[in-house]
Amino acid sequence: MEYNILRNILVKQKKEEVFQVLRRWNFLNGNELLTLSDEVNARTRSVGKSSLVSCVAECCQDKGGLTMEVVGELDLFCLHMNSTKKVWNVYQLKEKQGSSSSKNVNTLPAKIKTKLMKQMRIYFNKDCCVSLLMLDGLLWGRLYLPVKGRKGYQPTRCLYFIHYPLSPVIIFNGMKVSFGEFISQCLVVALGYKELEDLDLTGHHYPSLAELALNKFSEGGYSKYQQIQSHRGPLNKVTSRKRKAPCFIEDENIIDLNRAEKKRRLDVLEKKFGEYVMPTLEKVEFRVELPYRSKEIVPELSKDGEVFSCKVRFRGTSVLEGFRNLATAGYAKVPLPKHLTCVTTRAKNKFLLMKPQNKENKTQNASQNRTVQR
Repeated sequence: MEYNILRNILVKQKKEEVFQVLRRWNFLNGNELLTLSDEVNARTRSVGKSSLVSCVAECCQDKGGLTMEVVGELDLFCLHMNSTKKVWNVYQLKEKQGSSSSKNVNTLPAKIKTKLMKQMRIYFNKDCCVSLLMLDGLLWGRLYLPVKGRKGYQPTRCLYFIHYPLSPVIIFNGMKVSFGEFISQCLVVALGYKELEDLDLTGHHYPSLAELALNKFSEGGYSKYQQIQSHRGPLNKVTSRKRKAPCFIEDENIIDLNRAEKKRRLDVLEKKFGEYVMPTLEKVEFRVELPYRSKEIVPELSKDGEVFSCKVRFRGTSVLEGFRNLATAGYAKVPLPKHLTCVTTRAKNKFLLMKPQNKENKTQNASQNRTVQR
């Protein structure tokens, strides 16, 4: 079983990354890796990656001590090297418990693993497996939840998470509706919290997702922790790069008639977006539910109801940078609409735009709710 899982994990890596991840895994010592490398070079000099992976898996199996937890740690090292291949979802841990034991749990992976396994035995069968590692100051976790009765490795039943210690941010990949509620309950207990809330923030670049979420929670006592960790902790890789200053060409023969307007536009954008490169988001979605302004202009819409509903999606390698570049180039009016500039402060990339209720309607709804409760 472990042999097949090992092959399944390593075959997804690039050929030149296999020995790199094996060194980080540390299951094989230096001499064993050197011997394995010589053997592989002799056997697979002109053969593909599949033969290389088979040779590595056989060597690891022959050594002994290959358990599901150890193989799970290898999977985490591979994930750490290729994290952008996964789609991550950000959640918020809420209502931290104030006991002294919960403070220790947040910083000690061994205690988290013990407590997490204890909770998972309540909801899942004995074949479930937990692997935890501290990588770059972050807690990386892998939960394997096989379906009872099915044989063989089930990669779709793997759940991965990244937790920023001492912060309410936890990022998931593979959270499914079928077991999401039970996993949430296990994790909040193990980490010393009471509730898990989805922030509607997704993407491939987890440092950018964490940056957006951490900025949202950077008030009160947590702001001091963030300032410290941004210099000498796991948050130092979250901080954005400073943007290069715009270069204006100085030439006596060229007169830029729009130079003042360009400078005004850049000043407005810097005030709204800041002086750093924006976090990477591949998608931002707006769902619009607004009343028609006038059906007299388009009579064909008279029977379509009172509310206009649609979805608008922006996709790209970095949507937030795209918003700014469009405005910088003059293709979008400055200042940009608030729903485009507030993405970084709201820490989400799914929005609902709708007309706010009048005060009279709110009062009527509140009185109706009280009547129903009585």
